[in-house]
Amino acid sequence: MRIAPYILCLVAFAGSTGCLSVCHNASRTLCKEPKQFSWRKDRCQSMALYGSWAGQAWQERLAAGCDCETPDFAAGFQSGFVEFCYAGGSGEPPPVPPRPYWIPGNRASPYSDLAEHWFAGYRLGAQVARDGGYRDQAVVPSALPPACSCKADAAQGCDACGGFRMEAIEAYPEGVELMEPEVVPRPTST
Repeated sequence: MRIAPYILCLVAFAGSTGCLSVCHNASRTLCKEPKQFSWRKDRCQSMALYGSWAGQAWQERLAAGCDCETPDFAAGFQSGFVEFCYAGGSGEPPPVPPRPYWIPGNRASPYSDLAEHWFAGYRLGAQVARDGGYRDQAVVPSALPPACSCKADAAQGCDACGGFRMEAIEAYPEGVELMEPEVVPRPTST
């Protein structure tokens, strides 16, 4: 029973040093916020939603008479659409196709077109997602103005689209000189 006063003093001391705010922040970060938003669950739900959008867009493409009915083109379309909705970007496919196209048999001459079909489908899927405004529906709203994507003159600003140009933001005001950091040699032991 002699330890109880020490524990009481330790708790009182911990409370006076700001540890309660650390405990509060840890509780909020580790317990409360994951219940409100789980990135794993969000990724699964988002990919399923974007996949259903891609399926609908593909069916509309086929109904409109798209002459691109190869399975590889369809797989590329699906991937491009979903990836553009989820991550944005330029709409260009990754440098290499998915792993099934890496198989030596798929690299040979008659089958090497399969990867090209996938790349073409990816580009079209991303373009359809961009043109259809699906990416705008997929992002969380922000208070920041959108980045400018128009081709307006940089001197005019972006009044045409309402966004702002990243190039227009100066990294350093004029007249500020950047100094090289001083390099101090390390002592050598002999």
